[in-house]
Amino acid sequence: MAEEKATSTKVAGSFKALLTSVVGLVSGAVLMYLTPLVNNVVKPAKPMPNFAHQASGLTVVFNNRSSGGVSGWWDFGDGSALEPYEPGRDTVTHVFPRPGTYNVRLKLQNLLGEEAERVVAVSLDTASAVPQPIIETFAVVPLTPGERAPATYKIISQVKNAKLVAWAIGDAPLKTETNPPPEKYVTIEEPGPCVLRLVAFNGEYVAEKSKQVWVDANYGAKLTALLKVVYDGVATEQKQEKQTLVLAWEPKHQGPVCPVSRELTVAPGWIITDAKYEPPPREVVQNIQPELSADRTRLRMSGELLRPKSMTSKNVPPPQVPVHLDLVLTRRSAKLSKTSDPVLVEVAVPGTTMLPLPPPPVGFDVQARRIVLELRDGEQLLWQGPGLPNGAQVTIRNRSMRLTANELSGQLRLEVTDPKVATPVSLPGR
Repeated sequence: MAEEKATSTKVAGSFKALLTSVVGLVSGAVLMYLTPLVNNVVKPAKPMPNFAHQASGLTVVFNNRSSGGVSGWWDFGDGSALEPYEPGRDTVTHVFPRPGTYNVRLKLQNLLGEEAERVVAVSLDTASAVPQPIIETFAVVPLTPGERAPATYKIISQVKNAKLVAWAIGDAPLKTETNPPPEKYVTIEEPGPCVLRLVAFNGEYVAEKSKQVWVDANYGAKLTALLKVVYDGVATEQKQEKQTLVLAWEPKHQGPVCPVSRELTVAPGWIITDAKYEPPPREVVQNIQPELSADRTRLRMSGELLRPKSMTSKNVPPPQVPVHLDLVLTRRSAKLSKTSDPVLVEVAVPGTTMLPLPPPPVGFDVQARRIVLELRDGEQLLWQGPGLPNGAQVTIRNRSMRLTANELSGQLRLEVTDPKVATPVSLPGR
């Protein structure tokens, strides 16, 4: 009996040992296959920040090629505020303040708080920041046929990317302008060849176009009309400017929503005449509202930041949202007078001559104007304002004539008539 019991105990012990070994092998196998499964499926991947960039002047577009990150921020290295990282946003645009080299940093975190970052040096030189000027149109049109001295030409021009343009008429020194008019009149008084030049400047870049004209000699005195327009008003200057206002969470604020606001003030003498902005993501900020001051010198952006879920981590900074603005700024001068370039045209005697009225300068708010007209026979002054002649009596080469001028569709109609010649009258039935 005792022997049978001992045998039974021995068998039970052997079975238990065998069962323990089997369980150990199975659990080891399960853990061997389960651990990679947990690491690959349950545990999130480490963040891998990566991006490319393309520069156009001082504006750089960053292409997000990152993976594994759920939160983080961009540091553009120019002293501007950090910009929150948005996983679903493919591109981020940033405008740098000036040429130079900036260390742009992208720092990411995954759900477990694991961090990784990438730093890239972005170089913006003067050449990339300043576009080359382009002269798209440069046409020289004689005002009257014949082109005998003195001859007036209309120059039609169109320039892009130029901070300054300069005109040169023959050997005369360059005459600079900040806002070139689309049409300009020049008078060449000496016969022979003459080169008309237009030069556009932008930083170190220069563009130039020229055209040579030939002015024939005038044998004998010409009857000419000289026309100028004096404009009274205010010079208006406009420029476009990009600004960024950063709406930042108040660190001590508690709650799911934080009221935020920022304000910018333009330089003295300028006002804001137009403002556009790129709306930030709605899941980050709500009730975004721009407000312009009554004198149009200040712009305030306000809204409500939403607390992100990742803000519970101590390593995540308070959220910041940049609002990119496109502003149009305007500056007005004190009242002043500007005189147009003169127009010199040979006058038909007797007959009708059309003279173009020179337009006001670009960006000039005209409040009043005065037309200045002179009639000359060679060097002899025959008639001069004020005002326009209305049947004025003038002596032209020992002949008594009548001089009348009227505005007509942007031109001045000048008529020289002989009072001794009767004007034909149309009678009924003839």
